[in-house]
Amino acid sequence: MKKNLSLLVAAFAFVAYSQSAWAAFSIDELHTATKTAVDMFKKDQAEHAAHFTGYKSWLSGEEAKVKVYVSHDGMTMDFNYLCHKHDAAIECHAQ
Repeated sequence: MKKNLSLLVAAFAFVAYSQSAWAAFSIDELHTATKTAVDMFKKDQAEHAAHFTGYKSWLSGEEAKVKVYVSHDGMTMDFNYLCHKHDAAIECHAQ
């Protein structure tokens, strides 16, 4: 039992260390960054927003990246956003 508990504590410590060392965004923050980027897309690319087909988001070092996809008259396009954490706020910028 003691050995299992030690392994569990070690595994938890590794996961906690891995997330803090390699990912500046939590899962909830990645969702917030994605929402921020998609909202920015809808505002800045209003003519394309009606043709929205999806998005993907991922972590890249200490940044989050969001790619928004549209399909308009048979032509597919994507719009890229780079998101950073600034204190408690998450800011995204079109690339």
